[in-house]
Amino acid sequence: MKTLKLFLVLLFTTSISAQGVVDITYFDLPADKVGEFIRTHKQFMDITLDEDRKIEGQWVYRHWYGSGHAVVVETYFASAETESASAEDTS
Repeated sequence: MKTLKLFLVLLFTTSISAQGVVDITYFDLPADKVGEFIRTHKQFMDITLDEDRKIEGQWVYRHWYGSGHAVVVETYFASAETESASAEDTS
């Protein structure tokens, strides 16, 4: 029983420390500018992505909320360390 409890505690601890980080950015854009934003964003990401950037994935989508529509960019990182290192590279 002690072994089972130890295993569960270790599993829980590992699952907490292995969580990824999501950076969410909202852009307030008029609906007719969304296509231009997506093209420009793709060009920017193609230029800035290299071996040093540790982005796991990225979603760009249109979002509707209380005060109007926006474009949301969600960028996924493996850990907080890779996110902060990536932020330092772009500043």
